Amino acid sequence: MMLMSSSRKMTMKSSSSFVPTAVLLFGMLFLTSPLSVLADFDFYYFVLMWPGTYCEQSKCCHPTTGNRVQDFLIRSLQPTNISYETDTKCRSESLYTNKLDNLMDYLNTYWSNIKCPSNNGMSAWKSTWKTYGTCTGLDEYNYFYTALVLRHHIFDLLSILKNNGITPDISQEYSLTSIKEAIAKGIGAKPQIKCNSKNQLYEVYICLDKAALTTIECPEDLGFTCATDIYFPPVNQTKLNHTMPNFDKDFMARKIIMPISLE
Repeated sequence: MMLMSSSRKMTMKSSSSFVPTAVLLFGMLFLTSPLSVLADFDFYYFVLMWPGTYCEQSKCCHPTTGNRVQDFLIRSLQPTNISYETDTKCRSESLYTNKLDNLMDYLNTYWSNIKCPSNNGMSAWKSTWKTYGTCTGLDEYNYFYTALVLRHHIFDLLSILKNNGITPDISQEYSLTSIKEAIAKGIGAKPQIKCNSKNQLYEVYICLDKAALTTIECPEDLGFTCATDIYFPPVNQTKLNHTMPNFDKDFMARKIIMPISLE
């Protein structure tokens, strides 16, 4: 499926912190720049995580920034070669988050981190950039921008599933085939589905061509183990805790001496 097809509307919700629609569409052209074309990989895995399942298997916490988590979150955009090995840590290059300032609202919406303790997502973005972004041939802005454009405009998996009668439910089972077919109908290619040990939908892997402009069939089955019928648990907001960050042990061990008088 060609993601820039005129058959799919690419309208941007208004936001002063993001770029206008015309600029956004023009910006997709950067993906065919020499840097991305010459980078040493063959296709992308675009990985989305369902937070309802994450909270069922791990302790989860509300992010310190952004909205309530209730939709698929971006996990990563992974450059991968034809031998099915994901390229990682290609350059020793730090992420300067100030370059992402006008993407922050969208990062907080689509790429927030619900790992405990509550955090602002910065450490996860830095890790993802260092692990995968440095292998794409893109700079940090365009790496995150690409993933956000894909998630915001194309891969609204929750809506795609709901339109096919598949909604989050703690006790309802859905056939794995029906989930794959529903997503394939929405994006133009079958995804790979990763489940947890409770047979709950955990991650969705979508394969894209090297320019990230076209969905493709994944070159090989990733071997994820899911039952014939799986669960799609809702996001349980009561399991999303609010926690304070962990302080340095030496700092916590210090005795705080209060003044005798505040005058």
